[in-house]
Amino acid sequence: MKRSRGARRKLAYAIVVPPFVSAPVCILLYVLGVSVDAIKDVWYAGMFAGSIWLANRDGTSLSQIGLTKRRCGTSLALAAIWETVTFFLVGVPIFFLVAGRWPSLMTLDSRMVYPALHFMLVGLGEETWFRGLIMRRLLDSGAGSVAAVVSSTALFLLFHVPASAPMLFQNPGLMPLYLTSMSSLFLWSAGFAVIALKTGNIVGPVVLHAVDDFASKILYPLSI
Repeated sequence: MKRSRGARRKLAYAIVVPPFVSAPVCILLYVLGVSVDAIKDVWYAGMFAGSIWLANRDGTSLSQIGLTKRRCGTSLALAAIWETVTFFLVGVPIFFLVAGRWPSLMTLDSRMVYPALHFMLVGLGEETWFRGLIMRRLLDSGAGSVAAVVSSTALFLLFHVPASAPMLFQNPGLMPLYLTSMSSLFLWSAGFAVIALKTGNIVGPVVLHAVDDFASKILYPLSI
């Protein structure tokens, strides 16, 4: 019983702590007038650092949360396949159905360097938090593989709700599009969770998460 309580407490900490590790610094930077983009970078870096700190505090090695060389190639290959399938067979068709046109490929230039680095931080922070620490804590608390995948993915979706909520308040008619988008996000995220679970490695999800964000927002934008 004590072990179960301890595991649930560690899970609660894993869910709550990482996104707030750098909150004081982010608030200070905001007060000082630092750009929002830079503050976001600090926030995602703090998310990664908070996940690593919690893992170390509880005696969990980096390899146990998927940051390891073991099966790294397999993780990268599977994540690349999953990213390609979901991007071109789910994301692009949904864009076409809604916009009535295919997305346009942007020309690479130096202005894309910063977004690429930013999205790598996003992938590193979010994947280490959700597919690494949280999923590890779910498994440690007694959740089965399916429950761990579904629960970590559901938390991932909830994390992204606040960013889109204002848009829905302004235009409730976008709800069908929003639900479609969230469904595809759940599918994409669950695939990465399965890859992390089966390979014990989150390097593939980290890298391809960054690639997806860069491609869908900058290089081959799927925004309507």
